[in-house]
Amino acid sequence: MYKRQPLSYDREDALPTQGNVNINQENMTTMTTVTTAPEYPIISMNEVTAFYARVTLKYEDSSMTSSQQKTPMDIVCVLDKSGSMQGSKISGLKNAMNFVIDSLTEKDRLSIISFESNTTLIHGLLLMTSENKVKSKSLFASLSAGGGTEILTGMKHGNSILENRQQRNAASCMFLLTDGQDRQYTKEKLDLAKKMKAEGTSLFVFGFGTDHDSEHMAAIANAAEGTFTYIESDDVVTDAFGGTIGTIQGVSLSNINLNVQISERNVVIKQIIAGRYITSKSVDGRSGTISFVNMYMGESRDVLLLLSLPAVDEPIQDYELFKAHATYYIQGEITKRESNSIACDVDRKQMNLSDPNNITQRDITVDVHLNRHACTTALSLALSLADNNNFEEAKIKIQDALTLLKTSCLLYTSDAADE
Repeated sequence: MYKRQPLSYDREDALPTQGNVNINQENMTTMTTVTTAPEYPIISMNEVTAFYARVTLKYEDSSMTSSQQKTPMDIVCVLDKSGSMQGSKISGLKNAMNFVIDSLTEKDRLSIISFESNTTLIHGLLLMTSENKVKSKSLFASLSAGGGTEILTGMKHGNSILENRQQRNAASCMFLLTDGQDRQYTKEKLDLAKKMKAEGTSLFVFGFGTDHDSEHMAAIANAAEGTFTYIESDDVVTDAFGGTIGTIQGVSLSNINLNVQISERNVVIKQIIAGRYITSKSVDGRSGTISFVNMYMGESRDVLLLLSLPAVDEPIQDYELFKAHATYYIQGEITKRESNSIACDVDRKQMNLSDPNNITQRDITVDVHLNRHACTTALSLALSLADNNNFEEAKIKIQDALTLLKTSCLLYTSDAADE
């Protein structure tokens, strides 16, 4: 069931200017930088069947003018007021909403929906003028917790607000504030999150209460390439919501492709490890692409490549494994842009592993991402096993991951720094 507030609040405010608000791109320098790192700088001339390399794309803005600009936003906040949100949770949610409202400008529009078993439109997309900020705060101030929980219904109605807009601000996003205690219709929630991603809506999920379902909420956020943040107390509201809003207000990139092209003959990409992001690899393993829906200023994306290297007949300096570059669009522009192109190379030489001078340390950044991948994989498997009451197997998965971490070069680097 879908309830509405009185008609005076069931509206969409027109944008301050006709159509979309354009971002002034003059004198703006957008920096996208691609960097690479091989697992080891020197490797033997023999065949290597498993060799890792890191590729990182970072988005920075080097201009003063654009850092002072704020991208106008359309935000829909979907608030959980079910029975499990009683007490400090609903109080914390209200404090968070007050902060969100105070952070928005007169060019931003905000709509609020609450849900339990049913959904209620608290107000439509209102420009956050001083008058409307007072109205918005007064409308959700009386929110009380009670009833069942249907997150999917809240998400659906929040998304319909964005889909049915007459006008669109430059940035669109949904804030889902909940304790996540609703595992119904999980597939439908993930499908909706993916649909939102495809339509250019950013999803940010905020968890309230020590008993929140972090796994479920993280899965929803990940499906939209969004983020999940646990709001432990009112003390973290400013950092959590302020950081999110500040990020969205920067000029974003969209339709980003990080492209990898193998250089040397018979070098092959065996696997692209990119977490939740979409990847593709050519049949012959000579090229690969990693796609990101958007990136906000200051963000970076890290990818690991698992490569197979052939044997070589003689030592080779600067043996080029691959080149990487990115293509993307800047918010408000229709021209595709391209980053720098960077090579990843190693030295191939005859190596006697019994000679300490020939032993090189694994690149720290590669080690970090391998550890992260191993831990997230182990945790995912352990949670799945625990859900099926297979606690001993879950414990083994965690212990295996801990054993792997103890072999990390980071551990030895840290020990050396402490001496």
